[in-house]
Amino acid sequence: MEKKFYSKFLYTFLMLWFISILAGILCALLFLGELPAWDQLGYPILGLILLSLALTTITIPLYPVIVRPEGIKTYNFWGSYSTTPWEDIVSTSSFNMLGLRYVTFRTKNNKTLYIPRFLGNYLGLRDQVAAWAGEQHLLTTALSAS
Repeated sequence: MEKKFYSKFLYTFLMLWFISILAGILCALLFLGELPAWDQLGYPILGLILLSLALTTITIPLYPVIVRPEGIKTYNFWGSYSTTPWEDIVSTSSFNMLGLRYVTFRTKNNKTLYIPRFLGNYLGLRDQVAAWAGEQHLLTTALSAS
């Protein structure tokens, strides 16, 4: 039996929107050599908001954190999924990307995987990890830290 935990929509949308705005500014600087005037930015900003909404709607169902009795399935920095048995987790830390906080853990195979702290049911995830990995497990302790 597995349990899936999904990111909160608003946090994910704001992150994607911020990244798309930065990408838009970078593209304008690279291709135009300057930023367009503010009165010319209405449609591009609307387009970036719509793109961010679409990407958020697509990515949230595609990237849940999955907890199973034998381990946890989550993703690395590049979005590649990996399942890790509880006993293969060797260290944990925190990571902050543009204000979005993550718990990270390293495996015996030297992989670093990420768990967003902005999950819709973060406390449920913590409780499920505690139930299957144990209250004293490294990941349970990291998820319990504020």
